[in-house]
Amino acid sequence: MCTDGIIDANREAINKEEAFRQFLQNINIDNPQKMADLIIKEAIDLEFGIIKDDMSVIVAKIGKQN
Repeated sequence: MCTDGIIDANREAINKEEAFRQFLQNINIDNPQKMADLIIKEAIDLEFGIIKDDMSVIVAKIGKQN
């Protein structure tokens, strides 16, 4: 889950949701905190280091228990 500040950070994308989905598909991290940090970092980078809106991310790992 994320706020619109994350999605809207990619100002060059025509379909922001699709661009974000593709970004997520290319992440190969299974640590939720590291994934959340990467998503926030990418959004800030897309804004050239200037945070223009609130940016919140929630990442959860779901898996089988043994």
